Amino acid sequence: MKRNISISLGLLISCCRLSFAQPDPITIQFVEAQPLWEHLICDTSFYEVGIQPDINKYTVVQPHKSFRFGNDLIVSSFEINYNAEYYGYILEQLDIHTGEIKWQNYNTYYNNGDQDYYKNLYLRPDGQLEMIGVKRQGPYSPTNFSTWNVGGATSNYVRKIFNYQTGELTKTVIGQDSFVGIIPHYLNFLPLQFDSLYLALQHSVTYNDENEPETYGLDFFTLNEFHDLSDTLPTGRIIYEPLDSIGPFSVGQPQFVQKIDDTTLVCLMFKEKLHAELTEAQLLWISIADLNNIKVIRREQVENYLPGTLESFFYLRFEAAEDAIYISQPYLDNVLHTNTCYLTCFDKNGDIIHFIPKCMDDGFIYSSMLRIYSNAEFDYLAGFPSRTGRSGFDILKLNRNSDDFQFISSLTSAHADEQFTRQMEVNIVYEDGLFILGAYTKKVGDVQNSAVKFYAFNAADLGMDLETSIEDPLTTNSRLQISPNPTSGKFTLNFDQPFSGNIYLFDELGVERKRFTTSKVNSYEVNLENVAPGLYFGSAINQYSGKTQNFKIILE
Repeated sequence: MKRNISISLGLLISCCRLSFAQPDPITIQFVEAQPLWEHLICDTSFYEVGIQPDINKYTVVQPHKSFRFGNDLIVSSFEINYNAEYYGYILEQLDIHTGEIKWQNYNTYYNNGDQDYYKNLYLRPDGQLEMIGVKRQGPYSPTNFSTWNVGGATSNYVRKIFNYQTGELTKTVIGQDSFVGIIPHYLNFLPLQFDSLYLALQHSVTYNDENEPETYGLDFFTLNEFHDLSDTLPTGRIIYEPLDSIGPFSVGQPQFVQKIDDTTLVCLMFKEKLHAELTEAQLLWISIADLNNIKVIRREQVENYLPGTLESFFYLRFEAAEDAIYISQPYLDNVLHTNTCYLTCFDKNGDIIHFIPKCMDDGFIYSSMLRIYSNAEFDYLAGFPSRTGRSGFDILKLNRNSDDFQFISSLTSAHADEQFTRQMEVNIVYEDGLFILGAYTKKVGDVQNSAVKFYAFNAADLGMDLETSIEDPLTTNSRLQISPNPTSGKFTLNFDQPFSGNIYLFDELGVERKRFTTSKVNSYEVNLENVAPGLYFGSAINQYSGKTQNFKIILE
């Protein structure tokens, strides 16, 4: 959310006592289907900024991330203060079926929160939540506009751990190895082993004797349990290898990095994106299996598959899901003389699945495309704008290895002056058919009336059929085998197919005694050596579908 504000802090504070009416957030009237629930995000500690009535407790937050575990939906939002600086977070747990708030945790500008930004949110193996990001170090001038956002501030690595059941902040770890000039939301962090080993990715640029950029790429640093650098030198350096020299417009791009398995990253890098005749792009597959030998295992020149050459990085989408890599970006098409977008999809080995340079269906041109559901046979995508002419999007189906969209339905607002998809950062359909959407709602008018809302829809109400011929990992015929049982302390759960989710262990009174988190495993060893003997009951809950397999174990 961009704000063109240039005022002194003293003037701001002196005007805060002025009273302006704050509009209530709008309730969108949808045409095609009604939400199962909706949830409003706001900063309850906000005080009014009288000289800027369009800033209020609803407009100062931005949707950030969400993830689901069973019936729990974790949603995070971050805040932007009056000077367009990132500030803290609003973290909430909802019941995914009802939208009921289970807990909230705030650390925002208006309740004296720390100036920090959290790029990643994880569910730890011990069942707790962990946010990883950076914290601004030291005081700064309030008139120094947006230096935090553009990399002009000194920062430290930081991580926070929360109790999953209550939302209570249980631990904060702030590293002491400060760095300068890193744009907060460009950073990437990977927990290799929670509480002891983390991988941080930073831009790498070298200069020649004339102080011109000579090479650029990524540096890999490891962080220890204190979130300090294990070594001030990178454990690995990956350099973009252009076919000729690079210029200043090659550097400063966001980090387009995705993890495709436990030991492999895929990274998209551009050279001279703002100069069509010089533009190149590479997909790099990077092995992190050995931190002492981080290396590129494959490079592919892909500029011919990315036609949005002259556009900025702001709306470029790069993500990995279901063993595929999706890249999309709006751009101005000089032939059509209008804005359109491309959609390019590679499999995890780099072979092309889709290349759609102009996203069109029945002559209708889409200017933006977001993935909302994928499996091994097809994808559902949200295409903007909607062909209905109303505010919202169309839902399109794209079969694997086909470049022809199938129009399924739309999701739109009934009123022309009301929008609900501005900065739609959360858009995902789960296997049980719940469609979670998080974005700004906005009513057009003299005073901006916008707010962040999360919605839950039934995918079937919007025409989405999630059935596939690919066998579900937890079908009713799936068998969970346990050995040995009884056990003296250790036993192994063996799944028919790769399982991702939580494993819970309860005693005979129904008290949770242990919780374990797994990802794409066929078997998992459970250690109960410090647990009292007796009969225990267990549940393995699939992270994506919510399906449950129950078991009993006797500990001798």
